[in-house]
Amino acid sequence: MKAEIYFHGDFDGVVSGALMYKFLTPFTSDISIHSINYDRVTEWSQKRFDSDLVAVVDFKFTEGLLAAPFFIYADHHKTGITDEQLHMAESASNGFCIFDSAASSCAKLLAPIADLHPEVIHCADVVDSAGYDSPTQALKMDKPEMLKVAAAVTSGNELLRRKVLTLLATRPVEVVVKDEEIAYLHAKYAARQLKALNYLSLNARVIGNVGIASFLGCFFSSRYAIFALHPDIDYSVYVRSYQNNIYLSLGRNPWKKLDRRYDAGRIMSMYGGGGHEDVGAVVLHDCNQAESVAYDIAKKLTSGAFESYVVS
Repeated sequence: MKAEIYFHGDFDGVVSGALMYKFLTPFTSDISIHSINYDRVTEWSQKRFDSDLVAVVDFKFTEGLLAAPFFIYADHHKTGITDEQLHMAESASNGFCIFDSAASSCAKLLAPIADLHPEVIHCADVVDSAGYDSPTQALKMDKPEMLKVAAAVTSGNELLRRKVLTLLATRPVEVVVKDEEIAYLHAKYAARQLKALNYLSLNARVIGNVGIASFLGCFFSSRYAIFALHPDIDYSVYVRSYQNNIYLSLGRNPWKKLDRRYDAGRIMSMYGGGGHEDVGAVVLHDCNQAESVAYDIAKKLTSGAFESYVVS
């Protein structure tokens, strides 16, 4: 049997892919793995599959799965699948759907299907749900040690993501965390966070209760540095170069209790992206557009224009 695994190229996606790899290994030795990201959603929506089994984890649903010989779909992003698609996936005779929008991570959702070290699942959940103990933990990413692997995934390329997935599925965690390439990429991540802190101390903008962390034109970035510098803000809009595109995300301050919370994923769906309640993102193609969207989001959050997206 020929099997394929498609996984989102972040740490939660990598760990979810490792769980699926371990789950499928007793049934076949012919497993190919593919990282997929949101800059390829148009191509993904038209994707057709010819393997005997196709598994998609932590990524958008595509209706091409329904025509595959057999599929497994697992995700927790409510913006990644419509109600109609979810009904089709759950009722399909040629597949199996595991979906829960209340799950804090896809790895936690999939944890029962295979035996993966609890620290791996825990760290994937921490990273994807922004459940760090403090901004310092998010910036250093060194304790628990598995966070070093998560940092390496952030700094690495597609080959590295596939390598980490395979290592997590086949090797003890003690071996994985001591891998030389992972250690190098973690050090690179830590250096980038320090540069980002210094840069944002001079260049961050705060509009009302929203911070704008724009790293356009920089070779470094940090999602959490702005919360270390401005702990009282409620949300951040984070912008960075992403391959040949622009990545823009909206994230809740995970270290502040908010009187009013918004559904970040639904807000970002207005701009062509998606996500879940606490974090949403979109891939854009123009710097000026990205800057405009960042300020539009900040101003609307501050002015109350997003009242229909309040969740608590």
